[in-house]
Amino acid sequence: MAPRWLQRLGHLSRAHPLLLAWLVCLAPRLLFAATFPLAADYTYFLSGRTSSYWYPAYEAFATLMWKAVRGHLAAYVALHAAIHACIGPLVHQLSRLLGFPASTAWLGVLGVATLPYYVSLGGRQPQPGIVIPLLAAVMVSLLLWMRSRFRFRLGVSFCVLSAALISIRPNAALTVAAFLTFALLSRAPGSPETRGPGEPGEAGTPGARRAVALSGALIVVLLAVLAVLVPHAGARFSLLPGYPGLNLYMGNNPHVSEFLDRHDIDSLQATLFERGFPDGVRPDLPGSDERFRRAALEYMAAHPWQTLRNTFFKAVRYWDYRLDDADLTPWYWNLAYTIPALVYGGMAVMGAAILWRRREIPALGLLGAAISTYWLPHAITFGAPRMRMTTEFLLVILSAVAVRHLANRVVERRRFTPAPAQTGARTGS
Repeated sequence: MAPRWLQRLGHLSRAHPLLLAWLVCLAPRLLFAATFPLAADYTYFLSGRTSSYWYPAYEAFATLMWKAVRGHLAAYVALHAAIHACIGPLVHQLSRLLGFPASTAWLGVLGVATLPYYVSLGGRQPQPGIVIPLLAAVMVSLLLWMRSRFRFRLGVSFCVLSAALISIRPNAALTVAAFLTFALLSRAPGSPETRGPGEPGEAGTPGARRAVALSGALIVVLLAVLAVLVPHAGARFSLLPGYPGLNLYMGNNPHVSEFLDRHDIDSLQATLFERGFPDGVRPDLPGSDERFRRAALEYMAAHPWQTLRNTFFKAVRYWDYRLDDADLTPWYWNLAYTIPALVYGGMAVMGAAILWRRREIPALGLLGAAISTYWLPHAITFGAPRMRMTTEFLLVILSAVAVRHLANRVVERRRFTPAPAQTGARTGS
């Protein structure tokens, strides 16, 4: 008989799977935040200085959280960790909505709960710690909306979450556009094939087209309202990450090829600080973003072939199994990132092949759309492994598909393998 604590855990996983998934993800994040010193990002409220790394919408959201905890730093960090731990139940829900069995969902939960880079976000990088579960929530809301045959209330939820995601990570606008296209052209993955060919709200029907069009318009309206409510937020809405001019120049300048061969700095911007910016322009000068954009376009026009080569190598660098500054990072942090990346990266490719062979095209299409549309802007600007972390939970889900498939194959092989024949014969006395 199983121990009592294990029985209670099994009951909790059946009765309250989302709560258990959240607790499983929360524990390692709180442990990390309590063990390692906080990063400088959290000192904004103590020093009164803003961070250029933060988007205005996130800065406004973080300020509200700081006021909610009345300036207690430990509570503020714990609140961030609690929000990021929501990736657990969201991965569970997303896996189930994609039509995967509960065992696959729980493998995905364990993956995002123990992924070293994800665990560190709770105490090191608060903004990505918000963006990652927000993207997962957008995907969950999309599938619920599609399964409901595009009910208005669920459509509004999808629009609100999408607008929030774009306001914090502007290049996600391309991903949201892909989601709307998916809703227009595809059935909800994992949904029973019971709807009639002309039923309202089904993919490709006038009802679906009307719902998608209204949702796109509502997202634009919400972003416009946010641009008014949050000062300077509208100036940073772009299909490119962050400050569009600066990011475009960081990925298109004479020094890009130098950065792509290095692992002793943490970003392309560090290379530019070493080599110098064009005409004395610096990121902190007024109007510099537009000047960076012009400088990038001039470089691209003068060096089209080099621009194509750089784009290819940046796209590859995005999938690098090493950290950006691996040469300056202790070996144990490199192993903590590299070994999991190699394992679940390879398993994710296998999981995608399994879905393709099973003809689970809608599920594979949605996951592929999210991964590829988030990848593309970073290939144009600059590809860095840490940028990939936003969609890494989708690779974990694909790897969970592969792990479950391999486990089933092993069980079936053991079940149907005949017992070895007995050698020799009994002899009577």
